[in-house]
Amino acid sequence: MFKYSITLLSLAFVSACTTQPTGNTHSTPYTHSTINSHPALNTHANSDSNIFINKLLKINDPQFITQASDGTSTYHSLNAYKAWEALYIRYTKRDLVDNVTDGSTDSLKQRSSDKELTKTEIKKLLLIGYIAKLHADGATSQSLSSDLTPLYNSHSTSFLQVMTELPFLIPSTCYFLGNHFGFEDKHADKKTPFLKANAALLVTALGAEQGNACLEKIR
Repeated sequence: MFKYSITLLSLAFVSACTTQPTGNTHSTPYTHSTINSHPALNTHANSDSNIFINKLLKINDPQFITQASDGTSTYHSLNAYKAWEALYIRYTKRDLVDNVTDGSTDSLKQRSSDKELTKTEIKKLLLIGYIAKLHADGATSQSLSSDLTPLYNSHSTSFLQVMTELPFLIPSTCYFLGNHFGFEDKHADKKTPFLKANAALLVTALGAEQGNACLEKIR
């Protein structure tokens, strides 16, 4: 029952924090020749909510299904993944650091001075993490293990506010925060300073029970 309640809460959250599309977004189905240029892959023409909900519920998004003249349907999973990847890039601001060439191992820290993450963007980013952990999405989980902690470091107050408001996001967020240290044999030496700087903040913001549970995931 608890898991079902969390899923319903997730759905309510997606509906609340995403912009609904205007007009008929499904009037023209994908064709094989146009699928790669469809605006859903590179603009906000398709609302985030459709992508989030279909990913959460493991539904094949109708936007990525084509139908041949004989009635045979094909689901274009690669294009669905590209749409999901586009969400990830948007909410980690990955596009701002893709061209960094100075060899930094924490390049996401450099983007914080260029453009701050809003609280809504952080909510959506942490929802991406929740869904990735829920469905054992390896590619997204690896990316978050690398990217999430530097973003937390530069937006800790907003992260903690979001986690307090939406406690179902706490376990997955703390998992990725902890997984950063030692991921790909990097940053293991930064775990102790991170815990010293954030242990009290986490317990104060999340409460003793959830704060300590979070710290256990990080340790």
